[in-house]
Amino acid sequence: MNVMSKSTRTVLSIIILCALLFCFVGCSLSKEAITSSSFMSTAEGLGLETADTIDDFASTGIADYLKSAAAAGKTDDSGVIWQADFLEFDTESNAQTYFMSSKSIFQAVSGNATETSVNGSNYENYSRTVGGEYMYICRVETTALYIRINESYKDDAKQLIDALGY
Repeated sequence: MNVMSKSTRTVLSIIILCALLFCFVGCSLSKEAITSSSFMSTAEGLGLETADTIDDFASTGIADYLKSAAAAGKTDDSGVIWQADFLEFDTESNAQTYFMSSKSIFQAVSGNATETSVNGSNYENYSRTVGGEYMYICRVETTALYIRINESYKDDAKQLIDALGY
């Protein structure tokens, strides 16, 4: 006795095939790592202010592992409105450590949160919106893009993220 009709089996087969194809393609996706100068050029093209920030990390625990650092964002007379930080590490392992540390800090923020996480062959990203804050970390090979800003500037940050391909 055959419980499923032929059309049901066909639809189920198509769904399974699509799911397998999505897993195979999704797991093998990669992103192209950029440089600090590319980050700054792209940000400036969006009308953002940029700065080389490597000296800002001189007294931090990650200074010895950084090759370069840059920031982009918006300011007004009262100071920084929002900022994105781009870091180039000396090794992929150090970039991964930074990513995992940032992700843990984001996850520690309590409240009703919305979050996404994506892993590709050479990258990983994580975003979390909670308590009026938007947090985003993306690692591509030896680079990282870090954003932690007021949620009202989330669309501006996403425009930069999309333009960078991160």
